[in-house]
Amino acid sequence: KNEIHDEMLKADTFLMPLKDSPVFKHGVSPNKLFDYLLMARPIIFGVRSPNNPVHDAQAGVTIAPESPLELADALEYLANLTPKERLEMGLRGRKHVQEHYDLKVLGERLEKVLLEVLERSK
Repeated sequence: KNEIHDEMLKADTFLMPLKDSPVFKHGVSPNKLFDYLLMARPIIFGVRSPNNPVHDAQAGVTIAPESPLELADALEYLANLTPKERLEMGLRGRKHVQEHYDLKVLGERLEKVLLEVLERSK
């Protein structure tokens, strides 16, 4: 576990494939995805879900789950980008996580909701 960060730094891109399953119809939030976004590398997101942090952040490519052809196309697309374009894509992902998924940000959002509920119950 102590070496994973250094190994992740060697990657040019990350892959987030999940099985095409109705269990994701309400959304997904895999911890690994946020680790990937923080590493500032493009991500290939192969998940059918109503939420898509990769798309929201413009931090990679979204493909249909379980589609080898779309995976190959996404890899080719990313390989044809310049290193600068891939870096910018990755940096957008890091910024998105810091702005929307940081524990302090999430805590403040939860506090706001709880205060609104408390106010309504008075």
